[in-house]
Amino acid sequence: MAWRKLAPLPIAMCSGDGVELDDGRIFVGIQVPGSPSNWRYGEAVFIVYEPSTSLWTEVAHVPAPFNLQRVLPLGRNEVFLAGFDQDSLISAFTWSSNGLTKSFPPPRTPYYGVRGVLTSRDRTVTWFLDDTSVLRSPAPDLAPVLIAAARPRESLGYAIVAAQHVIARSARGWLLWAPSSSMWREIASPPEHDRTGGLRAALLEGDRVDRVLIARPNRSNTSASIFSIPTDTWQRIASPHDVDRLFAALPDGRILAVDATGRTTLWSAAATMDLSWHRLAAVPQVLAGATVTPLADGRLLVAGGNVGDAQTSARAIVVDPETGAWAETGAMSTPRIHHTATLLADDRVLVAGGTDHNRIIDVTYWRSMTMPRPADYDEGLIDHDSLEVWDPRTGAWSAAGRFPVPLTEQTAVVLQDGRVAFVGGHARRRVPKRMAGGHWTATRRGSSAARSSGIRPPRA
Repeated sequence: MAWRKLAPLPIAMCSGDGVELDDGRIFVGIQVPGSPSNWRYGEAVFIVYEPSTSLWTEVAHVPAPFNLQRVLPLGRNEVFLAGFDQDSLISAFTWSSNGLTKSFPPPRTPYYGVRGVLTSRDRTVTWFLDDTSVLRSPAPDLAPVLIAAARPRESLGYAIVAAQHVIARSARGWLLWAPSSSMWREIASPPEHDRTGGLRAALLEGDRVDRVLIARPNRSNTSASIFSIPTDTWQRIASPHDVDRLFAALPDGRILAVDATGRTTLWSAAATMDLSWHRLAAVPQVLAGATVTPLADGRLLVAGGNVGDAQTSARAIVVDPETGAWAETGAMSTPRIHHTATLLADDRVLVAGGTDHNRIIDVTYWRSMTMPRPADYDEGLIDHDSLEVWDPRTGAWSAAGRFPVPLTEQTAVVLQDGRVAFVGGHARRRVPKRMAGGHWTATRRGSSAARSSGIRPPRA
């Protein structure tokens, strides 16, 4: 089994979702952050990948304020999009070759009041609310109507959609929603039921499409079971080690599990595998907030980003998108996130500014799944004024001067004369201003919310 690289996304992906269309294309929705003071409510951009040409094409967008949550197939190359607006109320759209149209979600319902959405090829949309009530729209452009009233003194926690069924964990036990009866029915709890962990699911395909893998990560391990829909029975299987982020069923019935760090395992019910998980080669790790810079030879330089909860990395790797092979290269002089990485005319890469979250005394807080306290930090966020250059011939970094002020979340543009202009950005926390190295010339100053300067990178 090998990983195959697709063409890079044309837009940096903060969060999002995607589905495969009936014609084999891939539809992806990307959530773009809003302003720093209202980052949750940016715009959503929708792109389609064409496998025959390996090209991404932007097909639609929802303007801010909007937060995309789900992308679901409707059949016939139609897609249902669900999110919420700045009032936290559910908002929905339908995309087709004719463009984007407004759909009808449950009226005046906050996003946290929805536990699941089920779409069908007949274009019906079913909404499962946290009070166990269920609403259905005969079509996305029609208002939903109540088809199942709320169960007395019961609420839904997690819900999983699989094979047009919904398996949900409620305050009193486990429930199954069957489309044939359009009602909830109680089912037995899975082995070693743990209420503290979230749920991950994958529909087992292969020769039996009526089984569902339910994985329940918690603080110490990840338990996994297979639920049979026709018999309402559970089968305990081996724990998938510490891989708990993504589970996907393969056509032959095996299950692939991938973690955010790239750890990958494979499960099969074949007797030769003894119901166990087997390690595979890791996926190249791209940390959240890292920069990905296409190099002149077709490879990609991935630099910086966050590891875990606000732990910034100085790591840099080089990835070959053709083979998926990757290798460590020299680390940057300092950890960075929200920086820029710009390919220069001589094939070197200029990295500038950014933020370091690494000023933490006690890094054990993440193990307890709690947010850090002020006492856990030494100095908090530190914005950088430094620049450095990576040389592909040596794999090493060298200093390239400093900004007049710390700068993060800026934009970098290569000018025709070889200089690089930095526009916009801001500094959450300033360090003493320093002017050392580099060759600076002033450019026209922008508004109070933006600054613009040009720097000529040092010669190789």
